[in-house]
Amino acid sequence: MKDYITGLCGLAISAFVYFASEPVVVAEGGLAKNPAYYPRVLALILAVLAVCLIFNALLRREKPGVSVNKELIKNVGTVFLLILLYIIAFQAIGFIVSTVAFITCGVLLYGGNIKSAILCSIPVTAAVYVVFHIIMQVAMPNGILF
Repeated sequence: MKDYITGLCGLAISAFVYFASEPVVVAEGGLAKNPAYYPRVLALILAVLAVCLIFNALLRREKPGVSVNKELIKNVGTVFLLILLYIIAFQAIGFIVSTVAFITCGVLLYGGNIKSAILCSIPVTAAVYVVFHIIMQVAMPNGILF
């Protein structure tokens, strides 16, 4: 049953991302200048994987059954709250500080220590910044700090 639900959620998310990227399509922009290209490719990949997951569950004849894992629901809720705070902070304080804080909190949430969290968050943020802002020239929001 969980594969059905996961597959259907994957299809819903991929459809949302695909259609939500419509306003950023640039006519005659080509692949390099079309900001909707990458999200749409990821949405199509997610849709294909979701269909494969549903098809695999159909082949296995998975029996429907629902069980609730309270710890899992709590963890998922915490991650969604962390993502929501990241989205809010992203615009307010900028990309660099909010991303370092987001990754640090994520590592700490899953049992890492502060040293490993910082050693992970700074290089990942730097790599994302270099790839997207410097190489691909994607505008990053500047907040009150950076």
